[in-house]
Amino acid sequence: MSSPRSNRTAAAAALIACATFLVFLPALRNGFVSYDDPTYVVENPLIRSLGGDLWRGAFGFHALLWIPLVWISLALDRALFGPGPFGFHLTNVLLHSVSAGLATAFAARLLSLVPGLSDSTGGRVEDRGPSAPVLGGAVAAGLLWAIHPLRVESVAWITERKDVLCGVFALCSALCYLRFAAPPAPGEPTSSWRRLGPTTAFGLLAMASKSTAVTLPVVFLSLDAWPLQRLRSARDLPRAAAEKLPLFLASAAVSALTATAQRPIMMGLDQASLPVRALIASHSVFAYLVDTAWPVGLSPFLPHPGEAALTRPLYWAAAAALLALTGAAAAWARRAPALAVAWLCWLTLLLPTLGLVQVAAQERADRFTYLPSLALALLAGGSLAALLARGAWRWRVGALALVALLAASSAVATVRQTAVWRDGVAFWTCALDRAPEMGVGYFHRARDLARAGALPEAEADLTRSVAIAERKRFWHRAKIYFARAKVRAAEGHLRSALEDCDAAVALAPSPQRQYLLLRAAYYSALGEPARADADRAASARVVGPDEPEDF
Repeated sequence: MSSPRSNRTAAAAALIACATFLVFLPALRNGFVSYDDPTYVVENPLIRSLGGDLWRGAFGFHALLWIPLVWISLALDRALFGPGPFGFHLTNVLLHSVSAGLATAFAARLLSLVPGLSDSTGGRVEDRGPSAPVLGGAVAAGLLWAIHPLRVESVAWITERKDVLCGVFALCSALCYLRFAAPPAPGEPTSSWRRLGPTTAFGLLAMASKSTAVTLPVVFLSLDAWPLQRLRSARDLPRAAAEKLPLFLASAAVSALTATAQRPIMMGLDQASLPVRALIASHSVFAYLVDTAWPVGLSPFLPHPGEAALTRPLYWAAAAALLALTGAAAAWARRAPALAVAWLCWLTLLLPTLGLVQVAAQERADRFTYLPSLALALLAGGSLAALLARGAWRWRVGALALVALLAASSAVATVRQTAVWRDGVAFWTCALDRAPEMGVGYFHRARDLARAGALPEAEADLTRSVAIAERKRFWHRAKIYFARAKVRAAEGHLRSALEDCDAAVALAPSPQRQYLLLRAAYYSALGEPARADADRAASARVVGPDEPEDF
């Protein structure tokens, strides 16, 4: 029979889940974002039915990923709600709200294991429930994590179903692990490794939703050290690692599957050397810390700097600071175990996304903090619980007021950030406000403007993109000229469109059939049939496929 205080934990978790749902309600008004939503949802043939094609294709490589549960969940949404964006957004918001409640329950259980915060009445945590300070700290941790503006990208972007689905399963796995590993009550038998079944099952589901969950067994080992205190000597480590062997094997398998799927888009060492990757990883760690403490000016797209990172003092300073802070956390591990374990879990959960194996054109992204930020929220919640348990009443009131202020300001900022993901134009406008020299941003916004019929604005963006590409000697600038040719032709400016076609044909790394055929069409329209026939003949001699069209 559950205790009243245990029921209060469930009520608090439900309250945080409901509050999270209300804060993210504006996301239900958003549409599709042209950045990846077409690949994942709008134009994805895999999710158009619940038949055999889905079940055969979901467990293979699709969109250069191995995320079978994501494809299945998106197909279920489409079957239930239709192809429009509302149902996909609703499921994302519901999943994140469930994760908010699970995070609160996990915080309550974890903080109850911290010496000095839990009651000394005996029995398992699940039976007696958390103390009032622990419950206050758990509510703060769940709230500050769930409604932070850094969560918006994971929730308001349909493509990031990966994060919210993985979050639910990862938190279920973590809760089951605490149930398995928590100190037993007097006279109760110690945990058997066979009881790790639910932990392993939920961990597998998390990895099948997003591969970054492969770090879960390392996080559980960190919790074994503190506050579970299962690693009292070096001899305990092999046993603790061995009981997690199924999770480690699953992590290795999913890592191999993901590496195989993403091999075609992995950035080579010629594009970003190992020193560059290490510098960028260090900088990302501290940028995420700053964004967590002061989430102002968040961008949905931050371009990868490449070798330019070597010339930026800020990146070198971040690397030095990372080494110093990690060394300090290790040195203070005995005196401040909470800080050391939180720092270790933060780094561990971030590791797969830090770009040491680079597979995207971004340096970092808000979505990469989805699970890692829970370590920071738990540290904040634990600090509040300690203050509520032992601090003077003035400090308690001040701390509670501060948490309320942070939660309120986070909610307002989250609602505002949700509007960035309204559509592709809003997405790229925000990104360009943060990085005005990002030529790829103008290119993609121009595509969205052209599709919306705003041709003059699209041409202006492509002209900016051309200028940046020429200045930076972008190797693929032929695509931009080709796109502007189409826009200018749609506006009726055929002579200007023909000039852009000339530039595209001249700059293309290899002959492109589509460039030649478009130029032939313009020659015909301008009354120059001989040149049109020459381009058509040249296009027939092109060997190999054309590059995919973006316009």
